[in-house]
Amino acid sequence: SWGVDRIDADVSSTLAGNGSGRVAGVNVYVVDGGIDGANPELNVVDRVNFTIGPDEDCGGHGTAVAGVIGARDNATGVVGVAPGVAMTSVKVLDCSGVGTLGQVLSGIDWVTANAAKPAVVNMSLQFTPSRAIDEAVAASADSGIFYSVMAGNGRADCSEGSPARIGTHPHVMAVAATDQTGRAARFSDYGPCVSVWAPGYFVLTTRLHGGDTFASGTDLAAPHVAGTAALYLSTHPWTSPATLKRILIRDAVLTGFVSNDGTTPVLQVYAGRY
Repeated sequence: SWGVDRIDADVSSTLAGNGSGRVAGVNVYVVDGGIDGANPELNVVDRVNFTIGPDEDCGGHGTAVAGVIGARDNATGVVGVAPGVAMTSVKVLDCSGVGTLGQVLSGIDWVTANAAKPAVVNMSLQFTPSRAIDEAVAASADSGIFYSVMAGNGRADCSEGSPARIGTHPHVMAVAATDQTGRAARFSDYGPCVSVWAPGYFVLTTRLHGGDTFASGTDLAAPHVAGTAALYLSTHPWTSPATLKRILIRDAVLTGFVSNDGTTPVLQVYAGRY
């Protein structure tokens, strides 16, 4: 994937893409629409379902997100930022990618109560501003869990959606999207809640029922940061979420472009040191 190459995950400690890299000692929780557990590219170790539908992914979104985070480095298909990392599917969205407020809150609360640390959560979903979601994510993050969330795909201020608007929280990173040139992707949200940018345009990742697919969105940018966080925690498991956020921002790289509102330099996550 050009995204793995762009953030230099291929020169990280796992050398993602060399056919043998593997990340262990950290747990990633994908709060989404489920993950295709039958996909051999993905190391799905557990699942929990808060919808009335099947436990497995039935829309493809969660599987695409999971592939960016941790598709295995096995010389076939795609490779993730943190190859082979253990992932738990926390299903809160149905086959159409829709979830109720109650389902999302239940998923967050389950992670808070059950996550095995060090832990990273990816939330590539967005609601209208919701104090309940913001408070649930903040409480979960305060318990010692690192959160990477999508900034939003409306080319608007990220404060208009939850949980993106709490990207200002010391344990949460809201992630905007770049294209292959390092520019802000044309759809990407922006604003003070954006912590960093990451590849999110035409990203190659895992597909529901096998194979590969291309996908775009800050939905795909956030898992690049979740994977990078997992890489770091695999070798520095004692690191607090607040310290990890500061490190990821410190090591991020300016691309030479600015956000879609023209006010903020694009600062792209960098995994090469981890």
